[in-house]
Amino acid sequence: MTLPSVHRLYQATNTTWPARRTRQEAGWEIRDGAGGGKRVSAVTLAQKELPDIDWIEATLTAQGQEHLFMIRDGDEALDASLAAHGYEIIDPVILYLCETAHLRPASLPWAQSYCIWEPLHIMREIWAAGGIQEPRIALMHRVQTPKTALLARSGDTPAGVGFLALDGEIAMLHAVEVLPSYRRRGVAKKTDGTCRKMGGRSRSKIHGPDDHPRQSSRQSSLQLFGNASRRALSLPHKGHSMTYSPTALDLPMVTPLPDATQKYFDICQDKLGMVPNVLQAYAFNIDKLNAFTTLYNDVMLADSGLSKLEREMIAVVVSSINKCFYCLTAHGATVRALSGDPILGEQLVMNYRTADLDARQKAMLDFAALMTESSQHIEEADRAALRAVGFSDRDIWDISAVAGFFNMTNRIASATDMRPNTQYHAQHR
Repeated sequence: MTLPSVHRLYQATNTTWPARRTRQEAGWEIRDGAGGGKRVSAVTLAQKELPDIDWIEATLTAQGQEHLFMIRDGDEALDASLAAHGYEIIDPVILYLCETAHLRPASLPWAQSYCIWEPLHIMREIWAAGGIQEPRIALMHRVQTPKTALLARSGDTPAGVGFLALDGEIAMLHAVEVLPSYRRRGVAKKTDGTCRKMGGRSRSKIHGPDDHPRQSSRQSSLQLFGNASRRALSLPHKGHSMTYSPTALDLPMVTPLPDATQKYFDICQDKLGMVPNVLQAYAFNIDKLNAFTTLYNDVMLADSGLSKLEREMIAVVVSSINKCFYCLTAHGATVRALSGDPILGEQLVMNYRTADLDARQKAMLDFAALMTESSQHIEEADRAALRAVGFSDRDIWDISAVAGFFNMTNRIASATDMRPNTQYHAQHR
């Protein structure tokens, strides 16, 4: 038979291990991997000519997405340009291909491997032991072509799993994981017969450079067929891996997001040009995200005797005392936007007492600062000072609520090393 081309293999890989969303723009193919791994999160070329790298970098930054590019056969110009921009190869991979007729010795009993969809709990446990978590299981559910999960036994014991999907005549094997105690004992090969059984004429698998198939009788026809590598711009910070995350904790977002949450995130993207990292950080648990956004919207956006600017000023002053990098950056940008005064934004970040404030604003921020530093020392005289400049008792409640909210969120953000979206830094200066 005539084997497919390497570019046909790239297409089959995308079909059988799909991103949540893919779009083509300005010569690039941009993916939302939704936690499914580097391959489904990497940008690739959508045209022969080299597009504008500055444009795609700005776009990825605005989306809060890691700068990650897939380099494939024929992408030598892109590879050289990214290297010149400081990108490093972080994950080279090799594509192998063979005819399914050469797989699975006839003597291997069928009862040693099973096609099971949906995956059983034991299969999820084996995947989880190898670092294949729920976002990748959700990715498997997104595949629209014939597919199955594979369970291989060693004797009577579940020992290995895999995921197999077809794109036409090509059977792509993904997410193969064998429990450590059963490796090098022929467990993985028990999944091979399914490729032919499902109608695939060619079977392909992706390996790292140090994980190439061993040359056994069953694999002697497995040919090295193509290469791919991923380049990323090294932008590490304390506690973070190369994979983009808004915090130092391994708490990926729920995938897929509920429709209401996805709609909310889409609105943020449209209006702000990004989904704030704090929302992405809470999205590992939708109930917690909803509780956070409900309280935030009530404290910061609901009707109040305090203006939106005044509430943002309190947020910045509290965050300045607590030295919360996330909130200072995000809400400092909002103060600059609402006030139209970048100097005021900087003064509140550094030392609000240097700002040209009226008596009302000064009393409000003094109270928020006292509440942050020594709330146990607040007395009736402090509340009276607020009333003296025109604040009602309801206003005093709202000042306290805003200051209290940011004292809480500052501590959570600092404890989890939450990082602000990079575009905040340049806004409204």
